[in-house]
Amino acid sequence: MENTPLREQILEQIIRKSSLKQKVFDRTFAAMNLLKETLLEVASELDDALEGKLDRRVRLEYRDRGKYEAQLQVANDLLIFQMHTDVFVFHPNHAVWKSPTIETDRTLAYCGVINIYNFLSDRSSSTATPTRVT
Repeated sequence: MENTPLREQILEQIIRKSSLKQKVFDRTFAAMNLLKETLLEVASELDDALEGKLDRRVRLEYRDRGKYEAQLQVANDLLIFQMHTDVFVFHPNHAVWKSPTIETDRTLAYCGVINIYNFLSDRSSSTATPTRVT
């Protein structure tokens, strides 16, 4: 690669990195869709199982909020699942780089992110307490 002109090296890097990032994005998107399917199924099954056993206001409800977001409401508590559309690579000083797996294949340091935000209802007031889980 040292004898390769700079322009070709740049093009090779763009092709390699963009292909890798697209692959990571596609896998993260597939995981998000699987998560959404699972949330819908679980919410439906549990809501049916609770039918007639609790006050009707206590429900499990799934909401699809677009390609990258879903919500699961349990009574007044709300979980928000949100996929970040960027692909990330761990900082060079992060401990993950010392992992034998990453040392063998550095491309495995690239990752997608699905955040889970937990808004617990504070029944003593009308506010919710957000908690971010990643």
